[in-house]
Amino acid sequence: MLKRSSRQFMPILVIALFLMGGAFASAPSIEFEYEPAVWQVGAGGFDTVKEAMDIARDGDIIKLGPGIYDEPIVVNKGVTIVGSPQAIVTTTMIVSTNNWPEIKDTTFIGIWDNATSEGWDAAGIITRQQSGTNSDSYVSNLKVSNCIFRNTRQGIFLFGAKNAIIQDSSFYGNFRGITIRGHFIGNNEVWTSYSNTIRNCNFYNMVGDGNVDGEAIAIFDSDRNTITGCTIDGNSYGVSIEGGTQNTISGNTITNSTYNPLFFENIQSGIVTVTGNTIKDNTENVKFSNATGFTFSNNIMEGNGGPIELYNCNGFTFSNNDINGSTVLLNRSRQGNFAGNSFASGDEQTFAFVGSKINYGHIIGATNTLGGNPIRYYYDLSDVTLANAVAGSVMFMYCPDPTLTNVTVTDGDGIWLFNSGGYNINADVTNSLMGINIENSNGGVMTSATVDPSTRGWQSIRLFSTSGSVSSDCDIRAGSGPAWMLQADSIHNSYNDVFPLNSVDVETAGGGHLKVHNALTVKVWQNGTIGPYEGAEVEVTQDDVPVYQTPHFGGAMSTTDSAGNIHVTVLDREFEYDNDAIEHDHNVTVYASLDAVWTDGMNYIDMSRKRLLEFEMTDIVAPTTPANLAAVVIPVEDAIEVSWDTNLDDTVEYSLYWNEPGDWTLIQNVTGTTFTIDSGLVHGTEYRFIVSAWDEVPLESIWTNMVTVTHVDGLAPAAPTGLAAFSVTGDTIVLEWAANTEVDLEGYNLYINQTGGDWQGPWELVSGGLTALTFTVDGLVSETAYFFVLSAFDEVPNESPFPVALEVSTLDVTPPDPPVLDLLPELTNVASQTITGTAEPGSLVTVFLNGVEVGTTDADPDGTFSYELTLEEEGVNVVTAWSTDASLNTGILSLPASLVYDSIAPDLPEMDGLPEYTNEESITLSGTAEIGSTVTVLVDGQEVGSALVGEGGSWEFTFDLAEGDNVITLRATDPATNVGGTSLGVTVILDTEAPSPDAGENVLHIEEQELTLDGSASTDNEGIATYVWTFKVVNVDETLEGETVTYTFQDPMLVTVTLTVTDLAGNSAEDTVELDIFSKNVAPTLRLGDLGPIKGNTKTTFTFSVTFTDADGDNGEVWVVIDGESILMSPDPDDSDTTNGQEFTYEGKLVKGEHTYYFRGKDSFGNDAGGPSAGEDNAGTSPDVVKYQTESTPGAWATGVLLALAAVALVASIRRRRW
Repeated sequence: MLKRSSRQFMPILVIALFLMGGAFASAPSIEFEYEPAVWQVGAGGFDTVKEAMDIARDGDIIKLGPGIYDEPIVVNKGVTIVGSPQAIVTTTMIVSTNNWPEIKDTTFIGIWDNATSEGWDAAGIITRQQSGTNSDSYVSNLKVSNCIFRNTRQGIFLFGAKNAIIQDSSFYGNFRGITIRGHFIGNNEVWTSYSNTIRNCNFYNMVGDGNVDGEAIAIFDSDRNTITGCTIDGNSYGVSIEGGTQNTISGNTITNSTYNPLFFENIQSGIVTVTGNTIKDNTENVKFSNATGFTFSNNIMEGNGGPIELYNCNGFTFSNNDINGSTVLLNRSRQGNFAGNSFASGDEQTFAFVGSKINYGHIIGATNTLGGNPIRYYYDLSDVTLANAVAGSVMFMYCPDPTLTNVTVTDGDGIWLFNSGGYNINADVTNSLMGINIENSNGGVMTSATVDPSTRGWQSIRLFSTSGSVSSDCDIRAGSGPAWMLQADSIHNSYNDVFPLNSVDVETAGGGHLKVHNALTVKVWQNGTIGPYEGAEVEVTQDDVPVYQTPHFGGAMSTTDSAGNIHVTVLDREFEYDNDAIEHDHNVTVYASLDAVWTDGMNYIDMSRKRLLEFEMTDIVAPTTPANLAAVVIPVEDAIEVSWDTNLDDTVEYSLYWNEPGDWTLIQNVTGTTFTIDSGLVHGTEYRFIVSAWDEVPLESIWTNMVTVTHVDGLAPAAPTGLAAFSVTGDTIVLEWAANTEVDLEGYNLYINQTGGDWQGPWELVSGGLTALTFTVDGLVSETAYFFVLSAFDEVPNESPFPVALEVSTLDVTPPDPPVLDLLPELTNVASQTITGTAEPGSLVTVFLNGVEVGTTDADPDGTFSYELTLEEEGVNVVTAWSTDASLNTGILSLPASLVYDSIAPDLPEMDGLPEYTNEESITLSGTAEIGSTVTVLVDGQEVGSALVGEGGSWEFTFDLAEGDNVITLRATDPATNVGGTSLGVTVILDTEAPSPDAGENVLHIEEQELTLDGSASTDNEGIATYVWTFKVVNVDETLEGETVTYTFQDPMLVTVTLTVTDLAGNSAEDTVELDIFSKNVAPTLRLGDLGPIKGNTKTTFTFSVTFTDADGDNGEVWVVIDGESILMSPDPDDSDTTNGQEFTYEGKLVKGEHTYYFRGKDSFGNDAGGPSAGEDNAGTSPDVVKYQTESTPGAWATGVLLALAAVALVASIRRRRW
């Protein structure tokens, strides 16, 4: 409550100035030092906020007492407005100054119309210029703390504001919590909102009109704003940002939103950073629309409805997020970089895509995990192979001919192929949503795959608009959906797969045609299953139509093999756009005929899976023909011995036949395997023998081939004549000769000399036992002389002598050896290359580049050659050559020499995010660049080192920063030494200097009253990030955060408070302040009571003074009681030092006579003052006042009185009692 207003002193001041006349002309000037004043509105103070605002100066405090404030409030000065629990503001408070205004501890309720403007800008607080269009005249530096906004159109509207801080405030049930946007005049944005901070605020139940508004925070085309540490629960929307750049949303908790918890739109050229937030249990999910270059990292996502939608976004980073239950929907977006994200296994697939091929062009690295296993994503690559790997999800997008070998995909999404035909899949897919999902990917093969989706899976295998695909030997188990799902006219052939036949869906979404084939093996055993039977005839029919026929049944297919088997694959059933299959009938007939006939069969065979049919035939096989029959003459015994090998089958005896000559005659049936004939033989006669075997049936085997034996004489034939070369080529010689005339001539032996020896040999047999009169010798070497001789031999055999040798030389038809090319550089960026090597001396060398002839050159006498050519194709270039000799023989191509021609500089390297500030001298850079290139790191334009890019396209480099700003740029050099451009600089500030904390002076304070701790005097060379105050209260640790904090101690105590200040780089330091908290109930004392002057008259102004001292604070009221009348005293305005108590005074005139006076007082808690100057017991007596005598002119004394009156008036108009 104000003590008195300046209007009470105005009459006194005017009268004093009038009486003094020109006295001030010669009087010394009086200067008053202004201190920030506290102005009370409400009971005991100003009636309106406007009155207080009109009289206040920058830095003053305006306190709102209990009551309803429905007046238009314009804050046009740098004042602090402090509310109270019973003070309710029901109209918009307009802030139009840039001189650090502050509003705190104030409650705003029910504000839907703004009396000073339109309804759309109604808010608890709005920043707004009241006049003019000076774009430099921002409303800036507003600070709002610990306020409540309830049931308003908008809690706070930062309309053309900058550098505002909204903190520790709560918003309930408003149309919107906080709006940030520029201030437009007409269609022109005169004042842009930017660099505002919202921290540690609470937003509950913002509800708009349908799906319009209802945001906790909405930002429109505003830059560099920060939202941190807020709780946002139960709103229509969480945070909505449209346009703008360099906005940051970090460390917030956003829950239970009706629509999007975070919504970003039209971030076309700016940067939005969303990091460290917890986003849970919202009906919809986060959405980015038309956004470029944003970062979404280190957020926790759980229990949100719908997908995380990135619509028409480009060049963004999505990293290190913890996501449970959400799909990332890449809707017409491209060039996203996903790294380090952790997806929990849930009921939604991890990634979904909408758009054309370019919209699948994202980097989704294996550092992303699903269910703890890597996500493996491939885009626009040919012939990709993934082998011996474990994954949560495998995706091939626009990757022709991919191969998966021994891949395990578990607890995730499964395998997804899109526009990736020609695939080859061998994988184990378990507990996965999609199983194997193949879309628009024709002509692939799945082999020996296991697919078990368990209860999570939508289906085991899904084919969409896919044909020409084949699977074989797969184990396909049904989950909550079908084992097979064919859609959009897909066609598939299944071979020997195992799956539930009642778990097929080919009817929905355009359906398809599934053909189920299984292998049938027919096996025939010999009688008694002693072994398989080779050669059995088999016929297999499908719906009475033969699908396998051997010759006996009119076909051309093979009979049973050595294992007794034939193998055929049959079509068991077809699901043709109908989940009820068309089943085919299959019958088998077997037949064998040797020495007897056997047949068998089976009808209506169940071919729902691979099948083995076994048949045992009766005995129709005669014994095996005896082997190795031989007849030997035994001259000394005049006998012939016949022998053969023992049969190992069911043979029981053998029959021996001979021809002498004439008809075949049985000599004898024997059980052994030798027989000797020692009588009836004639010398010189030829004898012929055969043998057969018999089994128990009895069946006789086929007879052996005939063997002969005869007596021979010892006369050798004559040497052959007429040996000549009939035809000669480079590698063959055709010889002919005249026939010998001997009756017993058996044949000829031809010999060759290939060693270069003389005509006498040595000789090697080319061929023996020749009966014709010509022979072709092949495999010879061109341009070589050969010598031949021919001999004749009879049946003994006796061999003739050698005749004269024949010399013949082959022709030159040998092509030269292929040239040998010297090694070429592995990589080059130089188009002109010299090809060198060696070839047959004097030959013509023809040079080919990539299979195309580019020229010729001659080999020197020493065999060396060289040829200049120009590379025109980027990539691998292959050089080959051949030689042509003087005989026009052309050799084969040389081994290829390859080199890679690369004249294209690499793209700019990409670097992972870096901190803006750090206190660690060593820093590690990482990122991606062209595989195999070298990334050079430059700091402030100077090279500090380089890193080689690995096979995965990643690189890493560690170096030491310099104190202060470090501008880091990169460039890449590929292996062909092409140097790329230099990247944009990224600044990292190294700050190792600790901040200088200042916790303030030691404090005496009363219990149960709010105490303010101020650390604003703390400094740092780069800026302070956090202020943390810690202390103990009754052994309980207390922690407060903020530059300025408040706390109320409930009991007297001594407290040491530690202020820890941490700068932007993480350096910290401490300072302490001592608090002495004392009791509020100590009664005050009155002392040093006095009256002056010691004498006077009825015109004399007497001053009563007394000192009021209270340990709780010198806040109370003091009265002087004169002759029984109580008069309220005023604090002495000149008593600026109240450390030893507050002096109270009263000035007035006394009537004639003696007067009795004493002092009494009370503190703010109602305690009566004691002490040596308190109460009637300590009453004093005034001097005897005499009657005043009038003088003609005022003297020095009167002038002094007038000066005193003027001074009192001036002081009273300025100084006010502090609250």
